[in-house]
Amino acid sequence: MAKAAKKGCGSQLSGEDRIPAQDWQLLELSDYAKAEYSAIQEREESLAVMYWRLGHALTLARELVMRGRWRPYLEELGIEKTRSSKAMAIHRTFPQIEDVAGMTVDAAYEKRTRKMRTRRGRTATDADGCETLPGFLAHLREKSDDWLREAACIHRALGVRPKTQ
Repeated sequence: MAKAAKKGCGSQLSGEDRIPAQDWQLLELSDYAKAEYSAIQEREESLAVMYWRLGHALTLARELVMRGRWRPYLEELGIEKTRSSKAMAIHRTFPQIEDVAGMTVDAAYEKRTRKMRTRRGRTATDADGCETLPGFLAHLREKSDDWLREAACIHRALGVRPKTQ
């Protein structure tokens, strides 16, 4: 067990074993929280590189695993589906391992690129503006306006009059 850091503060421990106590003042708690958060961020920066490596390995494995066997494969390895997806997204977003150096896992994952599927299973691309949700919604709004204009033209051509209430 660690020794008490100061006399009169018997609840505080020295080094990494130091644990906040009820009698700590706000300033002590704030300093402690900042130090712990900083330590977490430093460790997460090394984790982002590990996530990239995991994502790289899983991306290569995914090409070799038969269709429909991916989830059982991950279960066999003991890797959670969400963690594998996050790792693969980080790898897909950053072409080089050096690109994630110094980033936290959350920061790397925030920058991920998403692939949106269309009705026919195709992947939407930047070219049609559908890779992001706002781009997809703008595209959808544009298409729906086109469909409404086409429907109005067909109605006029058929001589269908709009219903009045």
